[in-house]
This record gives sequence, C-alpha cells and structure tokens, in this order.
Amino acid sequence: MTSSINGLSSKTLTRAAALKERIERLTRDLERILGGSVAVARKAASAPRAMKGRKRKMSKAARAEQSARMKKQWAKVKAVGKNAL
Repeated sequence: MTSSINGLSSKTLTRAAALKERIERLTRDLERILGGSVAVARKAASAPRAMKGRKRKMSKAARAEQSARMKKQWAKVKAVGKNAL
C-alpha cells in the first residue's frame, strides 16, 4: 500500500486518512464493547508466523566448522579426565 502512495492525489490521500481514522475509532469502540479481545486478535493476526515444518539447513562449511570445534572441545575434556564436564 505504501509504495502506491506516490501516484495519488491529495484529495484521495485525505479521504484515505479520514477512512483510517474512522476505522481506528470504530476499532476502539469495538474493543470497549468486547472488553479488549479485538486488540489481542488484531495483534495476533499481525504477528509474524513461525516457520512450521521447515528444517533449518546448515552449510557444509558451517557444519565442518562446528564439527571441528566439538572435536577440539571433546579432546580437551578427555585430556582432563572424566569429571571435566
């Protein structure tokens, strides 16, 4: 919506601002009537959605780096003894 503002006339922008104010006023009224449940629903609707079911992938370089770090860590632990952790 914000990218198309440049081509609009001042009359259209004024009308859009008036509509936005009216929507906000009506939303406040609705929140008062319903006891604030609208605000919670609106906030939940605008929250970013989690990436469900998608597995994060590590690059081969990152995996090799992590592997090398862990091998170094375990070598250090084994050198100190069993109770080093």
